[in-house]
Amino acid sequence: DTIGNPLSYRDGITMTWKNGRRLATFTNGDVSASFDYDADGLRTTKTVGTSRVDYYRAGGLLLGEVHTNGSESYTINYMYDESGRMLGFRLDGEEYYYVRDYSGDVTGLINARGELIGSYLYDPWGVLLETYLNTFEEETAGWTDADRAEYLRVLNLNPIRYKSYYYDTETGFYYLQSRYYDPITTRFINADNQITANGDLTGINLFSYCGNNPISRVDPTGEAWWHWAIGAAVVVACAAATVVTCGGFAAAAGAVMAVGSGIAAATTASTIAAGAFIGAATVYGVAAITAATTSSSVKEFNKKGNWGTVAATVGGAVIGGGNAYVSTQTPTTKVYRSVSSAEAQDIKATGQFNLAPGEMECKQFGFDLAETRQFGNIIGQNTIVSAKVPTDMLNQFYTGGVDTSIFRSGTLTVYGDQLAT
Repeated sequence: DTIGNPLSYRDGITMTWKNGRRLATFTNGDVSASFDYDADGLRTTKTVGTSRVDYYRAGGLLLGEVHTNGSESYTINYMYDESGRMLGFRLDGEEYYYVRDYSGDVTGLINARGELIGSYLYDPWGVLLETYLNTFEEETAGWTDADRAEYLRVLNLNPIRYKSYYYDTETGFYYLQSRYYDPITTRFINADNQITANGDLTGINLFSYCGNNPISRVDPTGEAWWHWAIGAAVVVACAAATVVTCGGFAAAAGAVMAVGSGIAAATTASTIAAGAFIGAATVYGVAAITAATTSSSVKEFNKKGNWGTVAATVGGAVIGGGNAYVSTQTPTTKVYRSVSSAEAQDIKATGQFNLAPGEMECKQFGFDLAETRQFGNIIGQNTIVSAKVPTDMLNQFYTGGVDTSIFRSGTLTVYGDQLAT
């Protein structure tokens, strides 16, 4: 059409569009599908023949979908962890959980009893090569033929597949919120609106999926990740400079660990290089975490990456390198504290330890990470926060053991009026 959306496609497929870049209809032989979207461009319904799917969302997360075909219907309700990562789904009163590989592909499903019911096999671009049931006799000995039939049905009904994208079996496309990805052509079916809006198209393929690198990249919304990628490239460049300056990866890793612990590296140059890397990585990491925790969707997260993100990352490298040598002249001791999710959020928001009303008048820290983690696991607080204390200040605090059976290396007790210091 006039803005570049394809009307005629491969293998006789035809498509129509609405609201600019939203796929309205898809026709391939006897298969005809239509789609509706909300004001944010997220899909609300899919209709294929007499079958209809209604999608329900909250805060950008897909909560569930209702499938109806005449008098028959079923519902898939999705389950998430506290970070918003989809864990699995409920179907017909049963729970199923996703098995993912390192790249995010859903490679299998596990039932509530912990049994692998079956697996998916893809090529690197997401073409579904095979869906198959678990055939290991020692794991499936108790299954009936009805169980096997139901598990195969569940495998086929589950739409979350390659890279944890939503797969439309009717079209063969993956729905990535802003547009659709075709694994057969290894391209999006229409152009990237974010790059189009930014003007400079030189050398950029607007239909390209993940920069033609499906192994190590993922694009859950179908929109460009260029600003975040450039920021990451700055961090990588600082890392490479550290390796070159220090004379190798092992020496660079040692320098970063030393500077991160408040100790000067072997040389001034390696100290500055390691500080620049830490500064860039810290600023970039904080930007990513802040964007993630304040975004209601991946689309919103992508939009929060801009040239300011890139500039701040570069600035972090400059400041980190400049401050590294000076800041590492004061010997420090690292201490650790296991905290609740609420305290972790408070520390992240305020940048300091705070006493809540009704709590103890002090904060206690361990000197050993493993001991602190063991204590945290016992009391159900698995988030560990570290702090560096000037070594010459340790004699101002109480360093006796709280539970010497766990904290064999001792603990540090800091009272409210000392926390800021």
